[in-house]
Amino acid sequence: MARFAAWSPAERAAKLAADSLRRAGNAALGHAGVDAALHEWRASLARCTLLDDSAGMAAALGNIGAGYYQGEALDSAERYLARAQSLAEAIGDLRTAGNAIGVLASVHMDRGDLRGAQALYARAAELRERTGDSRGAASDQNNLALISQTLGDWDAARQAFEGALALNRRWGRDEPAAANLTNLGNLASLASDYAEAAARYAEALELYRARGDRVDAALVLHNLGLLDLARGDYRAALANLTQALAIYRETGPVVEAIGVRRDLATVIAATGNLQGALVQLDRAERLAAGRAVPLGLRAALALSRADLAAQFNALPEATRRYGEAGRLFRRLGDAAGVAAAQRGIGVVLLLEEEYGRAETALQLARGAAERSGEARDAALVRLLVGYAQRYRGDTAAARRTLLQALDTLQALGDPVGEASAFRALGDLELQAGVPLAAESLYHSGLARLGSRLAPGVAWALHFGLGRALRSRGALPEAADELSAAITGLEGVSGSLMVEERRAAFLADKWDVYVQLAGSRPIGGARAGFATPHLDTHPGAGSWRYDGLRFPRAGPPRAVGGRGT
Repeated sequence: MARFAAWSPAERAAKLAADSLRRAGNAALGHAGVDAALHEWRASLARCTLLDDSAGMAAALGNIGAGYYQGEALDSAERYLARAQSLAEAIGDLRTAGNAIGVLASVHMDRGDLRGAQALYARAAELRERTGDSRGAASDQNNLALISQTLGDWDAARQAFEGALALNRRWGRDEPAAANLTNLGNLASLASDYAEAAARYAEALELYRARGDRVDAALVLHNLGLLDLARGDYRAALANLTQALAIYRETGPVVEAIGVRRDLATVIAATGNLQGALVQLDRAERLAAGRAVPLGLRAALALSRADLAAQFNALPEATRRYGEAGRLFRRLGDAAGVAAAQRGIGVVLLLEEEYGRAETALQLARGAAERSGEARDAALVRLLVGYAQRYRGDTAAARRTLLQALDTLQALGDPVGEASAFRALGDLELQAGVPLAAESLYHSGLARLGSRLAPGVAWALHFGLGRALRSRGALPEAADELSAAITGLEGVSGSLMVEERRAAFLADKWDVYVQLAGSRPIGGARAGFATPHLDTHPGAGSWRYDGLRFPRAGPPRAVGGRGT
């Protein structure tokens, strides 16, 4: 204050303008994005530098570093934050130093250096206590909870998130409270507690919208879209992800837009629009090319490309992409990501009819998913394990595995996953020569799907039901079901603009047409249904990939790096 009083009127006006620019940057970060905020903060830094205002320079440097952290430019964030910390400590500004150290800790955490992050959060906490910075203390508590979550101690993480939330609510701090709620939603989603996750996300979204904070609202919408995907509500997932993408296209960061496009591709593929999925994934990969994209996002893009390649029966490409994703996830120490890549390798082996090797790979993926606490992923992998066991002849083991998967998916409330489990059990009963039991299971799967948009699962259920009806001589009814299966298949293949891709998608599905041809009464009412000319086709018992979706929880939300 003494220095401010000694300044000339022009210098005082310049100082007030610099502070105003810094606060404008804080406000812009929420509604206009990182680039707009950085513009204001750099202008503030320039004015403080002309004034030789060390305190203002340290605060602006910290803001710029926090902005780069939000935009996932970690190297730039580290440089600015280190300068902010050094300058703040030199002038004894412990509050600004604590803010800078807290965000530096988050940088270390994002790089996988959990020990370094813990040490920095501890240093920041010491400074918060000395300065009475309750906002910073809540921030550190939130971020330490993220480390506990990463280490798998979800109880400790939940307790710390709740503590940070209570502290922020006590002081009426809506913005960090919303971040705490987002993290609690992510944690509930990881634990497959979908109702709790939805409630937490809804609270966070309401707070962000009330503040006009579009960027953070987009993050919550992204997470809601992933939650909808896990619950099999693809229409809601499309709506939430599309809203998030629209915001990020206006505000950035580009990295967030890439991630949303990748997840949109997954949802669009689940709805049967493979062409739309290819378009979104191509756009995501073009945006990522030449940018400093986080390793985890590059791994996720490789995984998505592999999943699509598997659906197009491009098995060598799928194998290569799954291998690439697995290597990147291992570099990150991301056990859940490694499990997802391993699951993909198992899918390829199933498609190649290497059933023993497929079971081995899938059991490894299931175990890794269970150790990571990914209950839904583990249950879906169990379905694949059940198929491998069935095709190598161990029907008893397959039945046990599939029933266990069904129980888990029912407990989690995943209707699309349940329908897939009913289909797998129906296939098993049909193979065992019990068509009536198979019919009941296929009907249960279709009933569980209801009007949900999941053509990859629906056509397989209709196909199985048609085969079961045909096996007991109910040819007209079988023809109806097989026709429904073909309609579903052609709805998916019809979205593809390139003939070669349509042929690749249908390459392992010609038996649906053959079964229909054998089910039509000659000259009957259904005789006009067109079937393609076929040279070869796989046997009716071959396994087909119905594109089960394995969404992952959204990114953890680190808070406290924005400055005040």
